[in-house]
Amino acid sequence: MNPKARHRRPGVVSAVLLLLTTLLSALLAPSASAAPGTARMTSFDPRVHGFQFSNQFQTAPFQNVGLPDWRFGGLCGGMSYAALDHFFTGKRTPRQTTLPATGSPLYNYIYQRQETSLKDNADKWLELIANPFGWRTTEFFNWGLQGFNGGRLEELRREIDAGRPAPLGLFKNGNGGVRPHHQVVAIGYDMGRYTGDLGAFKEDLKIFVYDPNFPNEVITMVPRPATTSYQYLEHPEQTWQTYFVDRRYRAATPPAFPDVVPPSGDRTTRLQLHVRTGSDDLRGGQDNVNATVHFRSHDPVVIPNINRSARWINHYDQVVLLPLPMAYPIGDVTGVTLATTFGGGLGGDNWNVDRLAVRPAGTATTLYEASGTPLVRFTGENRPFTARVDKVLDGGFEGQPARGLSAPWRAEGPDPKGVDINLGLQQSGRKNGFLWSAGRTWNALTQVVPVHPHRDHVLRGWVRTSGNVTGGYFGVRAGTGAAPHTERHFAAANHAQYRLVEIPFNPGPNGEMTVFVGYWGPGGESWVQVDAISVLPA
Repeated sequence: MNPKARHRRPGVVSAVLLLLTTLLSALLAPSASAAPGTARMTSFDPRVHGFQFSNQFQTAPFQNVGLPDWRFGGLCGGMSYAALDHFFTGKRTPRQTTLPATGSPLYNYIYQRQETSLKDNADKWLELIANPFGWRTTEFFNWGLQGFNGGRLEELRREIDAGRPAPLGLFKNGNGGVRPHHQVVAIGYDMGRYTGDLGAFKEDLKIFVYDPNFPNEVITMVPRPATTSYQYLEHPEQTWQTYFVDRRYRAATPPAFPDVVPPSGDRTTRLQLHVRTGSDDLRGGQDNVNATVHFRSHDPVVIPNINRSARWINHYDQVVLLPLPMAYPIGDVTGVTLATTFGGGLGGDNWNVDRLAVRPAGTATTLYEASGTPLVRFTGENRPFTARVDKVLDGGFEGQPARGLSAPWRAEGPDPKGVDINLGLQQSGRKNGFLWSAGRTWNALTQVVPVHPHRDHVLRGWVRTSGNVTGGYFGVRAGTGAAPHTERHFAAANHAQYRLVEIPFNPGPNGEMTVFVGYWGPGGESWVQVDAISVLPA
């Protein structure tokens, strides 16, 4: 502008120019709906519409074809899209707090939405990667501050002002564009004194986001012109070169994902199985794993293919929910057996499990937890592994398939022994063990159980006898055929009713003990019935 023109009196031309300038400024400046210094927010609330678990997913897509173990961290785009799907369709976002296991319905949905988010915006990511020698770094940064002519800020404000939370792509500069880029959901903004004109007060701009890496938080992203970057106020280590607004997102209707219902009183309808795969992965496909939940007073429950034929990569945690057909007493759970479907020979798979934990879903109660390197290695021999909550397996005899005695129980002595089924003779459940004799020999039911050396345990069991039994014994031995380590005598007393027998013991250096319950026959027809036998830490 000519300096002298400042002193001229405005005429008709000047008035017209002033009017045009005002109109143009109105078109390019921020919309009047967002007054400076006032935050504009959508109704998206991360605590309600976001997921309750953090984006800790890992994938290794090339490992199963013999290529290096290149890990890709996170499914941020899938989580952002899935959260928006629930928001826009009015469906309740799943409340589970654990990362969905690979192959589970929720995992598959998030993964599918991840693929869509990347495919629909491939051109935008490629455009940002094309930045040789950093020549366009300032340009890319300014796109996020540009509130006119199709700038990112203009696009963002248009969505937020319409009440629509919008996906954002966050781009991290450096290393040829091969960096951990990110996807989040913009849920609001605050211009402060900034007008979107690339002029003064850029630092006033705030963009509010739901970030899947930080559940239940509203994150504030602000520009840092001195470093041509954008930074999270709440997590300042998180910085980005620029962002773009994903205007290609289209809401999809998510399937129903049932919530994990916390136990009601002392009962639960689901168990949570936490599995950490070690140095050898679970292949999936035809090589899968089945789970069997054992109870003291109920039939075992089999949950086939808990990995849903998906591959579980090595050095990675999976949390699986095991559904039960009814509400079971938590104290009735005696263990969970894992059995693989691997075939033998050269085609068979191997799988290392380094950690295993069992909990009633929705609680912090741990029924079983153990680790090792590995804790167990599954091979083509198909040997199952049981996480024993109770050291006695099938202590209520509910897993016995027929009247004759079968594993894991063993028999001692020549006389009849086995299982009563649906005869009303049990202490709980539908079945109980029995011993019968008309002679004077020793007969017993036994089971070898693992124990923790040098730790206190309690052996418990319910016993009743015929009225002539005098020489009954319940206890543990340090080995098959060894002398009793600890035992308690029982005899006929109120023989029509079961009575609880409790025996504390410490196995010393032994890693396993033999539980036995038996009696010396009195010389005439006699019997002993037993049920709900357990060995638990004291």
